[in-house]
Amino acid sequence: MLFDIRRVENWITDDEREKVRLQVHAMREQWRHIKTFPIASDPSLRKLQDSDLVRSAENQYFLGDSLYVITNLDQIDWNLQVRLRHEFSWLQDRLLKSIEDISGHPARFMDNIARPGFHVFHGKQDHRTPFQWHVDTTINRFDRQYDMEQIYSFLSLIESPDDFAGLEYKNTGDWAEADEMEFDVFKYEPNQLFMWKGDKIHRMKRFRMTEGESRITLQGHFIIHRGEALVHW
Repeated sequence: MLFDIRRVENWITDDEREKVRLQVHAMREQWRHIKTFPIASDPSLRKLQDSDLVRSAENQYFLGDSLYVITNLDQIDWNLQVRLRHEFSWLQDRLLKSIEDISGHPARFMDNIARPGFHVFHGKQDHRTPFQWHVDTTINRFDRQYDMEQIYSFLSLIESPDDFAGLEYKNTGDWAEADEMEFDVFKYEPNQLFMWKGDKIHRMKRFRMTEGESRITLQGHFIIHRGEALVHW
């Protein structure tokens, strides 16, 4: 299956996106640097990382708790989850509706996993630093009952530096095949919601960022299971 990126046009307005942007910045004390998460110190996970990921981590923050950066569900900050629900309830409601429309399944947030949150870059960034190739099937580390071919990723661009935000991707989920393939680049546009198959190989587009600039995305995943779209981060 080809790497098919779907989009919802006019998902939010300029005013709504600015409202989200300002609120994310207002919650800067709750931003958590990627190096403070267990992924930065757990030996079993560190051996899976390469030097590119270490170099690209200098300015990465999370507002929320992605499965990618935790090692068990007890590490989720549920107090922060409550605040995110309060501050962004209208955005979370819209997200569920959009996932239902696209997937054709009723959508709900998973009970024991963090809801979609914000990936934040803030500070000087070297455009030559690549990010790590990956697939978005991390939920398999926590629960193997799900079909990894039924997982989808989604993203909406909230703030971008002058060097545009985007996705580098390959039309495969086969790592051996990917070694011989060139990658394509997809540019994120503001006010839209993008979705793609999470089991296909991709990474963040490399970008330059100067002091004072930020790159903020709302992002998460859903997996089709027993007739429902289960939404998580």
